[in-house]
Amino acid sequence: MSYKPTPQQEKIIYSDHPRMLVSASAGTGKTGVMTDRIVRLIREGKAEVNDRLFRWVFRIKTPKSIVFFCGVMHQKINTIP
Repeated sequence: MSYKPTPQQEKIIYSDHPRMLVSASAGTGKTGVMTDRIVRLIREGKAEVNDRLFRWVFRIKTPKSIVFFCGVMHQKINTIP
């Protein structure tokens, strides 16, 4: 993480609930929080990279930022914490 998550953000990042609804204003870190949550679940073997994950990515991002987002996720997944 390149930011200090708030207590509310930490609840989302460390939740193992299979479905999450995150609602907040623009620029509050929703994408970063969900990215960190997904990376944690993949690292812990509780989720896998599949087409459902990428459908989520394509719904929330513009084409230009999808490439960046996927690169960040790949880097985070392959970096030892």
